[in-house]
Amino acid sequence: MLAGLYLFMFILYWGYFSLFEIFWKGQTPGKRQAGIRVIHESGREINSYEAISRNLLRAVDSIPGIYAVAVVVMFMNDQNKRLGDYVAGTVVVHEKKQEESVPYWYLQSGDSKVEFDVSAITPMEIEIIEVFLQRRFDYEYSVRAQSANKLAVHIRKKMALQSESGGNDEAFLESIVREFRRVARFR
Repeated sequence: MLAGLYLFMFILYWGYFSLFEIFWKGQTPGKRQAGIRVIHESGREINSYEAISRNLLRAVDSIPGIYAVAVVVMFMNDQNKRLGDYVAGTVVVHEKKQEESVPYWYLQSGDSKVEFDVSAITPMEIEIIEVFLQRRFDYEYSVRAQSANKLAVHIRKKMALQSESGGNDEAFLESIVREFRRVARFR
């Protein structure tokens, strides 16, 4: 009976965090409620090894029972990482709500009257365009314009469209993303 209780406590203490982080893509119920998630330093979801290894070091982080080691280590680095995060190569991040991550659009949904044949465009290219559109206001204007132009030239060439000189490349990219989503090819 006592052995069963110890086994249950071991599984609860060590398995709770690891299993939830594995199956809930870096979240436990508490992390989900707080709007945070564990991810790999590269930005991808954590895998089983990383979830288990970061949580095994919870025993060291909790010394002397009040997580003093974790607090000291967190104050000693810019990313507030604990020992488990260093071992696993992970970081805890705040999640954005979906409405916060929607890019600003120059064109409203009914503004673009031209429908493009976007069958030659891949989902990966659409993702690249969307990342640019979401981050474009963080760039210097010259870098932003140059990046928009490079993307637009690539997409126009792939779609066999005439290059427009002096056109609004960002508006063109927006219309491509809208049309791609309208024909529902994005997963």
